[in-house]
Amino acid sequence: LEEAIAAVRAAAAGIRARAFAATPSYNACRSCAYNQICPFTATRE
Repeated sequence: LEEAIAAVRAAAAGIRARAFAATPSYNACRSCAYNQICPFTATRE
């Protein structure tokens, strides 16, 4: 339970800091609305 709480707190801190680093992967990029214009799109590999 403590690990889950820590993960949620870390995610919340990232959201508050507006830290949205790109994490391209086939599964993420193929359903992303921005995959046609995103320079990080993994489907272009």
